[in-house]
Amino acid sequence: MTFAAMPDVFTVHAASLDDPDRFQPQLVTYAVRGLAWDFLDPALATVDRMPTM
Repeated sequence: MTFAAMPDVFTVHAASLDDPDRFQPQLVTYAVRGLAWDFLDPALATVDRMPTM
């Protein structure tokens, strides 16, 4: 997925990959919508909504 407002940014849905371990997450977007039972890696940067870069 690409974004017109941020041409240098793209997203890849891990479920669409043959080998999900090939890429490592770098940022969690929409962190404000996270569920209490979904524990994220605390080392990852988080933003509440899509960054505006």
